Order: sequence, then C-alpha cells, then structure tokens
Amino acid sequence: MAPVYVLPSLLAADLGRLEREILRCVEAGADELHVDVMDAGFVPNLSFGPDFVALAARVAPGLPRNVHLMMDSPDRYLESFAKAGASTIQIHAESSCDVGAALRAIRALGCRAGIVLNPLSAPETALRHAAAADEILCMTVFPGFGGQKFMSEPLATLRALRAALPRMRLMVDGGVTRETLPPAAAAGAMLAAAAPQERFFRSATPMKAYDESSIKHLEGLEHIRLRSGMYIGREGDGSDYMDGIYILLKEVFDNAIDEFISGYGRKVELRVDEKSVSCRDYGRGIPLGKLKDCVSELNTGGKFNTDVFQFSVGMNGVGTKAV
Repeated sequence: MAPVYVLPSLLAADLGRLEREILRCVEAGADELHVDVMDAGFVPNLSFGPDFVALAARVAPGLPRNVHLMMDSPDRYLESFAKAGASTIQIHAESSCDVGAALRAIRALGCRAGIVLNPLSAPETALRHAAAADEILCMTVFPGFGGQKFMSEPLATLRALRAALPRMRLMVDGGVTRETLPPAAAAGAMLAAAAPQERFFRSATPMKAYDESSIKHLEGLEHIRLRSGMYIGREGDGSDYMDGIYILLKEVFDNAIDEFISGYGRKVELRVDEKSVSCRDYGRGIPLGKLKDCVSELNTGGKFNTDVFQFSVGMNGVGTKAV
C-alpha cells in the first residue's frame, strides 16, 4: 500500500494561537495544510476567509495550503484565495457554478484544481470533470460539521475513481482516524484531511525521556523501509567527492534543523569553505552511552523513535558517520 499524506485541518486548531498551531504542523511533519472555507449557504456554518490562508502562507511558506471551498458560488472567490496563497483550491461538484470553467480558472491562477464529492454523490459526477482536475476529494462525512463519524459508502466511490484514474490524487476528509485511514488508503486514497490532536494540535501526551534507550539499531531492509529519505542521492562508488553529497548534506542539516524547531538549542551554525561544509547544532546530540554505537554501527540512531520525537526527529548520528 502506498503512503498516505496527512493534511491537518485548521478547523481543529486553537484559533487563539493559530500561528503556533500552524508551526506545530510544520514541526510534526505535516505534508500540507487543509483549510475548510464555509459560506453559511452551501453548508450551514461559516468559517475561514482568504486572510487565514494568507496567515498560513506567511507563518509557514513551505507548507502547501489545500483550500476546500464549501460554497454555492466558489467561482466568485477563486482569485482572492489564489492571491492569498492557496496551493490547491477545491470546489464541490454539487455547487451552483460552472464546475468545469471554475476548475480551468483555478489552474489559470497557478493553483492545483480539486473537485469535491459529497458522500452519496456518484463517481461519474467527478469523472466528467477529471480532465480539468488535479485531485478529487471524496467527503467521508456530510460537509459543514465537525465531529461526525466516518462513512463507509464513499469507499466504493474511491475504488471506482482509482480504477478509472490510476494517477489521480484522491483524498478523503471527515472522520479520519488511525482506524478509518487504512480502509480509505486501501480503496485508493493518497491524501487525508484529519484532526489528529495527539500529533498536531494541543498534544497532551508527555514526551518520553531522550536517553540511551531511545537509540536503536535497525537491520538493512528495515532501515530502508523506515528511513527511505536517506537513500535518495547521487549514485557512485565513493571515489568522487560528490558521491552521496545529497545524503550527507540533507541528513546533517535535517538533524540540526529538527533539533532547532523542536526547541533544543538556540542556533544552527553552517559554514561553507570551498569544498568543505560544516554544520553544528546546539541540541540534544547523541547520548554519551550510545555515541560509540552511533558513529561505528551503520543504521543506528533514534529518528524512528516516535515516543521521543513526537513533533519532529532528532539527532541520530548519521551526520557524524557521513562526515
């Protein structure tokens, strides 16, 4: 089963601390940010406008904004949300506008175009507009209200869409939990809007101590499965100084930045001198009792320990070994 990208929904955030909540999403490794916009017409409730999208773009410019317009006439507001910083704009197939024209207008504004289906809508409703869409969102609750339970009926729609459109970005939204996400993924979902409080917003779960017990050794195949990002780099046998440079730089810099955004250490020092690059953070580093293992045993570290690294991942010795 392919991985599913998680989009925390701003509706679940503490709106009085919205900037910090968005930064928590970044720290937690969110793939995109989901912004639900309600017009009190298409759905009974009223929510965010373009200013909230602009705030998210300012606070976390590297985190794409996935904007879901639950509106009768979304075509009237496309330019406003695009200018505010939307990366994707989704509109409902059931809205009163010319859906095809609106999807084309979204693309013309430089955003990804998404079409949304209500839970009981037929897949054909989206398929007729598929050529103008970059992603399709299948609602797994009725839009407009939070806290509803996941509906299983849209899974058949997901399967039909995946069979017809094998490369399309398919998404689910509503009632998504650790229990309901696997069947959605099995049906073809690639993205999921969710409100996982324990990971993104207002977490009350205490972080376990970071010590020698946090460090583990993984065998080759298990390490590749859990740490696949380390294996993306230039091929080579090591005879050229550029071989593996992406792995070296990415892992060293990632470790340092992860520690910084987690609140461990007040600065990161980067120095470039001709062909030499050095990086130092002032975070937790490697527990002394495991320093020898981390610098001498391949695939030994702590990045895969989610009990210790709840919001991001910390130093695991890869940079030391790579250097």
